[in-house]
Amino acid sequence: MIKIKKSNIHQAVADSLNKKGILPFSAREWNVLNVQQVVYWNTRNREQGYVRYPEVMKEVETIAKQMYDEKSGQVE
Repeated sequence: MIKIKKSNIHQAVADSLNKKGILPFSAREWNVLNVQQVVYWNTRNREQGYVRYPEVMKEVETIAKQMYDEKSGQVE
């Protein structure tokens, strides 16, 4: 079983969004806590069908997959 810390994913997402120039709601740049808040809110309210900051969720999925692929490549 490959384990990747959520904090590492959230930090990578924050860095990626800042590089792309995508700004958060009330701050000048993304940080771990902003990303964590968006991910938590979206997972809690998934049933209602509304996703806050879909670009963040898309980036989380992309980076998590990249990290998983990197880790699984190292294991083999």
